[in-house]
Amino acid sequence: MKCFASDISATQTAKIVGVNRNTINDWFNCFRKEILKFQEKENGSFQGEVELDESYFGGKKKKKHPEDKRKRGRGNVTDLKSV
Repeated sequence: MKCFASDISATQTAKIVGVNRNTINDWFNCFRKEILKFQEKENGSFQGEVELDESYFGGKKKKKHPEDKRKRGRGNVTDLKSV
């Protein structure tokens, strides 16, 4: 739960917790479904236009410059030792 709330990827969470990544994906999806149920209960279901963050969709990001070795993405900025 702490890794999910900290926006740590499923792969990194699997390494931290010591279980298979697919298990973590299942748990993360359960968390998302429960959050959706809560939100629908409190605020009703979605209506009208809904905005989604496109960074969660699609394949691997292609590097524009092969010499660019900097890591990017939401999970790379997290200090895993503090979790």
